[in-house]
Amino acid sequence: MPLEAIQENKEHTNTSETVRKIQLAELDIFKAFKAICDRHNLRYFAIGGTCIGAIRHKGFVPWDDDMDVAMPYEDYKKFFEIAKTELPEHLVARD
Repeated sequence: MPLEAIQENKEHTNTSETVRKIQLAELDIFKAFKAICDRHNLRYFAIGGTCIGAIRHKGFVPWDDDMDVAMPYEDYKKFFEIAKTELPEHLVARD
């Protein structure tokens, strides 16, 4: 989508309040992800903007509305098997 169209389309405009709500929801999801990984010794790490935010901002990049997490493929496969039974009921893992 061209920049002009994004600027004119209010649906693509994130206010800082909206972004913060998204970030807090993502943090809750990440806590569930981390709990499973810790219980099962699965390796994961922050990448991209999440890594930059952790280092530069000691949290989220203020305007970033997603989390970037990676893991070795073997751990990724294990996570999705485990998540079927261990994720909180309000969350679903989709491969």
